[in-house]
Amino acid sequence: MRKVTILTLLCIIALCLLLAGCSNGGDSSEAASVNGETITVGQLDAAMDEIIEAWDDPEFGWDWTEADLESARVQQLSGLIFNLRFEQVAAEAGIEVSEDVVDARLAEPHVDFDWDTEEEVSYDTYEEFFRSQDWFSDEQTMRDSVRSELLHHRIDLYLQSIFLSQASAEMGVEISQGAIDGEVANYRAPGSGHGLGFETFEDFLHARGYSEDQVREHAHLILLNRYLREGRFIEWARDEGIEITDADIDEFLQSFFFWEEEENPLEHAMNSFGVSSEAELRTTIEFRLAEERLASHLINDEDARVHWEENRGEDQVELDEDGNVIAEVIYEFGEWEMQNAKVTLLRESDKFQEFESIGEYDFSELLFAGADIRVSDPVVRNWLENNEPDEWTFNFEWQ
Repeated sequence: MRKVTILTLLCIIALCLLLAGCSNGGDSSEAASVNGETITVGQLDAAMDEIIEAWDDPEFGWDWTEADLESARVQQLSGLIFNLRFEQVAAEAGIEVSEDVVDARLAEPHVDFDWDTEEEVSYDTYEEFFRSQDWFSDEQTMRDSVRSELLHHRIDLYLQSIFLSQASAEMGVEISQGAIDGEVANYRAPGSGHGLGFETFEDFLHARGYSEDQVREHAHLILLNRYLREGRFIEWARDEGIEITDADIDEFLQSFFFWEEEENPLEHAMNSFGVSSEAELRTTIEFRLAEERLASHLINDEDARVHWEENRGEDQVELDEDGNVIAEVIYEFGEWEMQNAKVTLLRESDKFQEFESIGEYDFSELLFAGADIRVSDPVVRNWLENNEPDEWTFNFEWQ
């Protein structure tokens, strides 16, 4: 059993999805199989023809060597294996992308980056972008490429759901319906989708075919990710002997309850922390207090002072026409500056960064978990057995 690794999946997913079905003819012998489903030598040869034709463009002036061809064959078979597993998972999970959803995606505005001019280029529609590209070939290829993009997004959400559900069960983390309601309300806030070309983030998800239930599932996963990170961080603080009590949280909350003009101080506090329930608010405050106290416990005063000195702002003095000082800002190292410097250093620590990565997962590891992958193509087998895995090979076990 050998392990093959790759740097990036997304760069060639669309190409792989197209190549998988690009040839029903040619050599029908097996190049590889995934859970008993065959990828033929004819499909692999067709994939090779596609990539060679693309790189034989005079603009690139690519001169293929035997080593290049072998490496490309490995890459293309890896892509076809990925594609087949991709489709298998979609079938297992009942994930589909309708033609209406593809139409909606093609009708969306699109912004691309031109590497020659180093400027963004705006297109009225995604379809207009496709048709402007030199590599655009035909209508069906465009639609297949868009479908693969949308399908990938759905499968990513599906695998993330599996990962976070398992992790949250281990941690005993549960997300209330009220919390999900609050997150969905954020999705519906005017302007939340502006960076994506939509008025709201919910509009963006609906344009990609998300039902109301799927929008809620998306919000659920976002919250699970957040609380997993905060919950494990609080466990770290407890391991260091730091316990945040209800009384500590109540005392902190009082700082939000002194505005006489506030009709609902609890709502004011929830809005300030971007949460939708009192339970979420208390968890968030527990995290904040744990962070401050852990920083005070682990970071010494001298390190904090040095950090502050290295990052302090410049003192500012404003003079009138006669040269008299009328305003000045002098930065001094006090208790507040000490605490902020310690929190900053804590966040820069390796241990803290571990918590920042909680919720991240290896997409291909989950995608290929338990998959039976067999490689038969002699050129690919020989290459894999005699070369170290490189950035162009996928992360899956094969035999």
